[in-house]
Amino acid sequence: MSHQHEETHLHEHECDAPGHAHHHHEDGSCCCEQHAKEFHGIDKPMLVRLIVSAALYASALLLPLSETAEMIVLIASALIAGYDILWSALKNLVHAKVFDEYFLMSFAAVAAFVIGEYEEAAAVFVLYRIGAFCQSYAIRHSRRTIAHLTGEESLDDDKVNNRFIARFAKIYTPVILVLAVLIAVALGASGRFTWREGIYRALTFLVLACPCAIVISVPLAYFAGIGAASKKGIFFHDSVAVDVLAQQDAPLPPPTQKSQNGETAYVYPLSDRTGESSRLVLRETESLPLAQRIARKTRTVALENVWFTIVIKLAVLVLSVLGISALWFAVFADSGVTVLVVLNSLRAFHTGKVE
Repeated sequence: MSHQHEETHLHEHECDAPGHAHHHHEDGSCCCEQHAKEFHGIDKPMLVRLIVSAALYASALLLPLSETAEMIVLIASALIAGYDILWSALKNLVHAKVFDEYFLMSFAAVAAFVIGEYEEAAAVFVLYRIGAFCQSYAIRHSRRTIAHLTGEESLDDDKVNNRFIARFAKIYTPVILVLAVLIAVALGASGRFTWREGIYRALTFLVLACPCAIVISVPLAYFAGIGAASKKGIFFHDSVAVDVLAQQDAPLPPPTQKSQNGETAYVYPLSDRTGESSRLVLRETESLPLAQRIARKTRTVALENVWFTIVIKLAVLVLSVLGISALWFAVFADSGVTVLVVLNSLRAFHTGKVE
C-alpha cells in the first residue's frame, strides 16, 4: 500500500499483519519495523536478550569459573537482561519517581553486588524478564487477534502493563527502604555491631526483600489467564482489562458489534475508577460470564502469590536480620518461594475449563 510521509515522498511496502492498518509512529519509524521484530507475536530482540542473559547466568552457576570470571559473567547477564530497567530507574529517580518496581529491583541488584551476592543481583533482572516476557507474549497474541477481529490498530503499544506490580511497589518499596534504614541505624547504634556491619545487614535485607518471586509470578499468572481465555474466544486487551473485569460488579453496557474478515466480534469498553480504560473482545456474547470467572481466578492467583511471598519473606527476613539464619539459607528459601508461586501461577491455565 502507498503511504505519504511528512517529507511528502512516497513509500511503497506491504505489511501482512492481520487486521493491521499501516501507519507511522511519532518518531517517524514505520509500524512494520515493529512487526519485523516479531515472530508469531514474540519480541525477537527481547527473546535473544533473555536467552543470552539466562545462558550466561546458567554458565556462571554450572561452569568451574574463577571468582573474577564468574563475577564478570554475572554482571554481563544482569546488564543484558536489565540495562533498560536500570535506565528507567535512573530516569524516574531524576523525576523524583522512586516508588516503583524498577527502582526497587535496581536498588536491590546494586546492593547485592555491593555485598558480593552476584548471583542474586543477576537473578533479580533475569527472573523479572522471564515473567514480563511471558505476559508480553500473551498480550501481543491477544491484541493481534483483536486487530484481526475488529480491524483496529491495537498492536503498537509495546509496553507490558504491570499495573498490579506497579501499585504493589508504590506501597512495598517505601516500606522496605524505611525498614532498611532503620535496621542500619538500630544495629549501628546498638553497640553490638559496627556501623559497617549494620549497613551490611541492611543491604542484605534489601537484597532479600526484593520481590523476585512476585515480579515473575504475577505476570505469569496474567499470562496464563489471558492465554486460557483466548482459547475460549475471549480476548483481553491487556492486564488492565483483566483487573477491571475481575472487580466489576455492575452489568457491563451493551457491546459494540464489529465485523471484520468474515467474523463478528463483540467489543466491551472497560474503565476503572481512575479512568484507565481497556477493552474486552468476545467472539460470542454468551461467553461473558466465563470471561469474568477467568478474570477473577487470574487475579486471585496473583494475589495468592503476593501474600504467600510476603509472609515467607517476612519470616526469613526476621531470622536473617537477627542472625539466626545465614544469608545462603535466606537466598535458598527465596528461590523455593519463587518456584512455588510460579507453579501456582500455572493454575490460571486451567481457568477456562470451568464452565
